[in-house]
Amino acid sequence: MKRLLSIAKIVRKKCEKFALSKDSIDYDFNGENDLTCMCAVASFALYEALRQQGITCKVVEGLFYQFKEEPRNYQHYLRRYSHCWVKAGKKVIDITATQFGDYPKVHVVSNKNKKYRSMKTITDYNYFNDWYGQTPSETISKKILTLP
Repeated sequence: MKRLLSIAKIVRKKCEKFALSKDSIDYDFNGENDLTCMCAVASFALYEALRQQGITCKVVEGLFYQFKEEPRNYQHYLRRYSHCWVKAGKKVIDITATQFGDYPKVHVVSNKNKKYRSMKTITDYNYFNDWYGQTPSETISKKILTLP
């Protein structure tokens, strides 16, 4: 877990740099240091970084729920958003949760957490063809991961 967190923190910093760079000018997340609208791109970058280190993980598309108080069920939410994150074992690793409010830059919770509702495991970059103003690709993931 410690290694996973360390990698996620590094990838988060690289994503922040990328979002503020000229290379992201054509994306909706350009200039957003909280990584708003970058969840698919950032999740794939994290996925690639974790896989390179031998950590089994998946990119997940689903819904992120904001609740007024601790939820009993999904009918009592304030807002819900289409969202992406990485799942490793029984953990959700979300490096773009900051777009939803006061969350840590690397947000790790159980995959049973009611704020995250998995819909689909994504195995192909092409699934996100211009998904909410972002299109992750191997090229973009490599660019992010090679940033200093």
